[in-house]
Amino acid sequence: MGEKRAIGIDIGREALKYVVVTMQKNNVVVDTCGVRFLHVPAEADTAAWRTAATAALKELVAEKRIPTGAAVITAPTAHTLIRALKLPTATLDKNLADDAKQQLPFPLETLDWSTITVATDGDQSHVSLVAVKKDVNAELLALMADAGIDVAGIESGALALGNVLLRAHGGSVTPASAILSIGASATNLTIVDGTKVWMRTL
Repeated sequence: MGEKRAIGIDIGREALKYVVVTMQKNNVVVDTCGVRFLHVPAEADTAAWRTAATAALKELVAEKRIPTGAAVITAPTAHTLIRALKLPTATLDKNLADDAKQQLPFPLETLDWSTITVATDGDQSHVSLVAVKKDVNAELLALMADAGIDVAGIESGALALGNVLLRAHGGSVTPASAILSIGASATNLTIVDGTKVWMRTL
């Protein structure tokens, strides 16, 4: 297996965090990682934050700390809707959209949403549902385009933390473990039990 590179960018209110890794056989090797603070006043509006974030991303690209190849970025925690569902496996695909409508406070056509089955229990499936408003994602993609960075995907920061914990434990976490990620405007609580992931944004 040849080397495969992955780029991750976590876009926060006060700072940008980035990591570039390569897969070498069965190992993940960190090539570079770091934090770039934005120094935006707490009372600043979204336009000021975007200007600072764009400038920071351009600096990181110019310094060759972030490649311009396809990156996976995190959606803003405060705007990410996360639900942990337990649904009948037999009708999962057929009824998933209806179940999502019942769980989410906005019309589905205004959201980018996705699900992943994280475990099964008899005839039931444990499903993680994540949704972000389309206009929020559009703003993120425009921000990255302004900085000259291609985007391969948008991820939930809370789910990404759960994935890291799962990988560190070989795909299943026992006993149940929790990660608390405290941000400037919101906090992620991620709990992983076996292969099941439960998340809440505070």
